[in-house]
Amino acid sequence: MASRGGQMVAGTDGHDFQHRERVAGQYSVSATNKARMKGLVVVHLLLGVVHLVRLLPSILPLLGISAPLPLPTLPIPSPIEYAWLASLPFALLALNACKRSKSGPLQVFQLVLLVACISTSLITLFILSPDTIEFLLTGSSKDQATVGDYPYPALWSAFLLLCVVVHAAEVVVTRTLVQAWAPRHGKRL
Repeated sequence: MASRGGQMVAGTDGHDFQHRERVAGQYSVSATNKARMKGLVVVHLLLGVVHLVRLLPSILPLLGISAPLPLPTLPIPSPIEYAWLASLPFALLALNACKRSKSGPLQVFQLVLLVACISTSLITLFILSPDTIEFLLTGSSKDQATVGDYPYPALWSAFLLLCVVVHAAEVVVTRTLVQAWAPRHGKRL
C-alpha cells in the first residue's frame, strides 16, 4: 500500500482493488445480526420485567408470600399469560449462543418464541379484544379495570402488540443467524 504522495507498489497502478480479498458475506451478516440479536434480547428481558410486574400480585400468593405491593389493582391474569415467563431463561441462552455462534440453542429459542411468546400474546390479545375494541370505537371504559385514567385492556393490548413486534423481529434475526452459520457444502458460483 502506498500513501497518497508516496511510491506505488511495483506492478500495480492502484486500480486492481476489485481483485483484493474481501470478508465473506456470511461473516458480515453474522456480525450485524449478532448485534441486532443482543439488542432484541435486552428489549425482550425488559419486556419480561413488565410481564413479571403484571403477574407478581398473583404469583406471590401461590408461593405463600403475602406482601403489600405498590401496584394498581389489575384483573386476574389468564393462565396462559404465565407461559410467557418461560421464555426469559431461553433469552439468556440465546445471548450465550450468539457469543459462541451456536445455531442449536438459537433454534430452540426460536421455537420458544413461537410457542411461549407470540402465541400466548396473540391469544391474550384475542381475549382482550372486545373490551379494547369497545374503548377504541366508543371511548367508553365503563366496567373495565383502569390503570391511571386508561382502561387496562387497551393498555395491555398495546403492550402485547409491542411484544409481538419484538418477538417477530427476534424470529427473523434468529433465522438469519442460523442460515449464516449453516455449513457450506461446495462453492457457489
